[in-house]
Amino acid sequence: MKFARYAVLGLALAAPVHAQVSNTDTEEAPLPTAPEVLARVRAAFPGQPWLVRGQLICRDAEGTVLRTLNAELRLDWSAVPPRAAIALADQFGGFIGQLDIVRPEGRPASLVLRQGDPPKAVADFDPGSAAGGSDFSWSDLALDFLWWPGGKVTGTEMKKSRECHVVELTAPAGARDGRVRLWIDTREAALLQADAFGADGKLSRRLSVKSLKKFDGRWTVEDLDLERHPGGTRTTLRVLESRIEGAPPPAAAAAAAAPVAPPVPAAAAEAAP
Repeated sequence: MKFARYAVLGLALAAPVHAQVSNTDTEEAPLPTAPEVLARVRAAFPGQPWLVRGQLICRDAEGTVLRTLNAELRLDWSAVPPRAAIALADQFGGFIGQLDIVRPEGRPASLVLRQGDPPKAVADFDPGSAAGGSDFSWSDLALDFLWWPGGKVTGTEMKKSRECHVVELTAPAGARDGRVRLWIDTREAALLQADAFGADGKLSRRLSVKSLKKFDGRWTVEDLDLERHPGGTRTTLRVLESRIEGAPPPAAAAAAAAPVAPPVPAAAAEAAP
């Protein structure tokens, strides 16, 4: 199956006021809960269907490019229930697979991988498996940890010159990680870094935002790195186009865009494997 071409996150001056400062004025605000922080991150996503097209650039520990994959993410987190589709192709447009995600409220998420021609659900699919031979797993591409329950905020730290809430999450049963630590910008509710730790407590993967760019009038991640530990192999998700779906693509982005996959029909996406 070949990919077909089609259109795919003040200052004010005032006179000084002399007033007595009470003890309550100087007390630090209580930390939010982990579910509150993650809900703010999800709420910052566009309220309309959102299209992201880019590449996965896979490198070895020395930085040599091993392979480049085409990626398309169609995200509709404001739908009821929230849903998304993530499709990958090789550099020649050959279909690799599409992950269909549905997140019904109060129930476990459905993550179904479809492969082949025509695409069919993969039996016994492991969301922690490598996506197209990259360092990203399919669940990494879905940022699955932003929906994990529980967790705690352990404090604030500076990361990339921004104050961040540090969120510790325990992986749910069946996940490849033992726990994940997130750094979330306290002002913008944006994920800046995520460290995943294995069952042995050692760092296994680090996901970090490397650069931002304005797409369609909205600041969005341009380069998102995932580095494997130990070993040092690295895959970069490089965003080439990001826009509200249905809006016409900028001419430059449209001219440079690589072929991408048509989505699996919605009825098939919602069907059980």
